[in-house]
Amino acid sequence: MKTLPFCSETYNQRESFSTKNERIVLCRTLMLAEKKIVTTGAAAPAPTLAPSSSFLKLDISPEEAAQYLASPPFSSPALAPHIETRPLVRWDSPQFRAADAGPTRGHYWRDGHEIQNTDDYVEDVYRAAQFHGQDGLGAYKYGYSAPESAKVEDRARTGRVEGAYTYVGGAGGPPQVEVRYWADHDGFHQEDNLPKVKLQPAQETEEVRRARLEHERAWHQAADAALHPNAQ
Repeated sequence: MKTLPFCSETYNQRESFSTKNERIVLCRTLMLAEKKIVTTGAAAPAPTLAPSSSFLKLDISPEEAAQYLASPPFSSPALAPHIETRPLVRWDSPQFRAADAGPTRGHYWRDGHEIQNTDDYVEDVYRAAQFHGQDGLGAYKYGYSAPESAKVEDRARTGRVEGAYTYVGGAGGPPQVEVRYWADHDGFHQEDNLPKVKLQPAQETEEVRRARLEHERAWHQAADAALHPNAQ
């Protein structure tokens, strides 16, 4: 099977629904404009994203694919930034056709049922992204950025693989876990900010100590009897 080189980039608007005290499951993903629409400059406002198609090139030459692999949209993992929080606008609301309704279909779902009491919820919007490319000669590069996790990975034609990922941490660990890994002729390697377990010798309790001494006494008694069967 021939592996064809290709490159693609997709920028998404990720939306989740929340009540005042409860985070609701991620429900929808809408295609958004390419990275060209991102405004530059520290004082520039956040861009207004509108639905559009993603960037995709198929059956290109390895040389052209290598150019895209050399300059990916991002080279380190970062969680998708939060764009805005807005109210839910139902399809039958007078605001649905208004300009400030945003890219919405007017229907919101949770646990297989359409949300009817939309006034009790808000909509969190994130700018997610993903890309993937390969040259058909063994090299590839891909990455994604979502609200809860992000990752990048790069494979060279020599077979060396390196990458990194991050995700929202849980109880007992860092608020955001960060991992860097690579694989080469020496095997797999990893660096992370996870809590390290410090190994310590097992501590012998008094009950265990007594049991050990009794076992050793019985063992030596049995061994002496085996070595000197005729001893009185």
